[in-house]
Amino acid sequence: IIGVWIIVAFAEESYRAAITTFAKVITENIKVKIINRYQTFWQDIIAVGSWLLFHFIQRSFNWLYFAWLVVSGFILQIILRKGGLGAAVLAHVIINLTA
Repeated sequence: IIGVWIIVAFAEESYRAAITTFAKVITENIKVKIINRYQTFWQDIIAVGSWLLFHFIQRSFNWLYFAWLVVSGFILQIILRKGGLGAAVLAHVIINLTA
């Protein structure tokens, strides 16, 4: 079971990393002042937002689960940016083990 959780964590963090890269391309090509000033913020919103959407395609909406995903999603996004993909996967595995 732990092996499956590791694969899931790697897949989800790789997805968010890919969406972050995609969002970077989008925000760099938009010529709106507010987006240019806060590019990293908008990239994180796009990456975490798509990750949230992915979770609610799989199961029904629940406010408590939504709040949990928002908090953990942004924490994992910060870890991804600061520590890289490996650190984010490890953090995701630890979160899954303790959840």
